[in-house]
Order: sequence, then C-alpha cells, then structure tokens
Amino acid sequence: MIRKITLFFVLLLFPVVSQCQILKTKLDFVGGVGFPEYFHAGIRYQYYEYFDLGFYYGGGMGISNTIIRTWNFDHLIHFGPYSYFSNKPVWYARQGFTRSIQTSDRVYKYSFINLGLGRSFNISSVLGLNLDLGTAIKFSANYYETRWNWRPLIRLQINISI
Repeated sequence: MIRKITLFFVLLLFPVVSQCQILKTKLDFVGGVGFPEYFHAGIRYQYYEYFDLGFYYGGGMGISNTIIRTWNFDHLIHFGPYSYFSNKPVWYARQGFTRSIQTSDRVYKYSFINLGLGRSFNISSVLGLNLDLGTAIKFSANYYETRWNWRPLIRLQINISI
C-alpha cells in the first residue's frame, strides 16, 4: 500500500523534480486525496478565463478490504485576486458529480453532487496546491432504495501545469 501511494506521488511530481522544461498552458495534471474521490488523479482544463473543467479517476488504493473506484467530473469558477504565479484568481467555487462503486460482500453504488469553496496556493508557475471544503450530497440507488443525505467534503490536490 505504501509503495502504491509513493509511486503515485513520484509519477505526479516527476516533471518538476527532473528539471525538464515545461511551458505554462491551460492544462493541469492533478492528483490528490479527499472525500468522496479518495485518492485520485486526472486532468483539469481552463476553457475560459475564469472557468475550469476537471475529470478524475480514483479509489481506495488498497487501504481497506473494500475495493473502491470513483469517477469524478467537476467545474470550477474562479474569483478574487490573482496569484503572482498563475493566470487564474486564487479562490474558486466548485460544483461536480462523483460516481463511486464500492465492492466488499455486496456492491454499493453511490452518486454525489459536490458543492464547495476552495483556494489555490501556487508554489511556482508550474506547481500548486488546492484545498476545497464544502458538502457532498449523496444519493444512492441500491436494491431499489433511494436515500438522500449530505456529507462533509474535503479535498487536497497537487496540480502541475503543462
């Protein structure tokens, strides 16, 4: 398990550590940890001055006996002051959708609507951190039973711009 997590972050940070030349564009490679995405990696694209779209795949990475797989799509709206290292404002509102399949003795399928606020902490023009807080509204459809409830949402991500 520790080797999987270490490999995940080594592959994520390889372009920064290797001192290769990276040009700043609107595409970010993203990896992180949070709820409801668990450990995840994906891409984020800035399609307009204040708007980003992100797609991520994640899971539990073997931390428990339950096999967890997640797929996430989100949309970020940036606002507030700009960072010295970024072409986007540092604050953002996030809305998204997460699909989670958890397999143990039975298969549980959950869907989440994610609403949150976050801040970007840009370390350089290539590397940054994002922190989100908010709510994840869970609705499930297991065995013809539908329940709606909310859960706290928290997410920490590392992003590398290329």
